[in-house]
Amino acid sequence: MKIKPTPATIWKRPAYLPYVQPPLTDELVRQAETQFGHPLPPLFLDILRVQNGGPIRFSVPDSVGRVIAGIGPSYPSITDYDLCDHQEYVDYSLEGLVPFDGDGHWYHCLDYRYNSEEPAVSYIDVECNSQNRIADSFSDFL
Repeated sequence: MKIKPTPATIWKRPAYLPYVQPPLTDELVRQAETQFGHPLPPLFLDILRVQNGGPIRFSVPDSVGRVIAGIGPSYPSITDYDLCDHQEYVDYSLEGLVPFDGDGHWYHCLDYRYNSEEPAVSYIDVECNSQNRIADSFSDFL
C-alpha cells in the first residue's frame, strides 16, 4: 500500500534533528510572510506545524530534493535563502521565488511570480540557467 504525503506522513523518521527548527509559532510565520511579501500556503504551514523542517520520506521524480526547510534560526530556514547573488547567472527573474529546498545550484521554490496568493512550485537550476514549473500549487506538489 502506497502512503500518501500528508502533514502526518511526510517527514522521514527518525527525524534528522540538526535540520529541525524549534516549533513553529504564529510570530515566525508573520515574520516570514512579511519578509516575502506573500502568505505562505496553508498546507505548507500545516506540514511545518507537525515538524518545523527536515528530510522528507518522499521524492520528486528526477530530482535530488528531499528536504522541506522550516522557519527559524537554524540551517536550513526558508528565511535564510537569498537568491539575489544568482540573478546575474540566469535570464529569468528570481524575484517572487521562495526556496524551500536546494543546494546552492538548484532549488525547489514556492513561485509567486504569477500568482501572489497561491504559489506554484518551480524547480530552478542557477548553474544551468533553467527553470521548470513542477506543480501548479504546493498541494499539487505533494
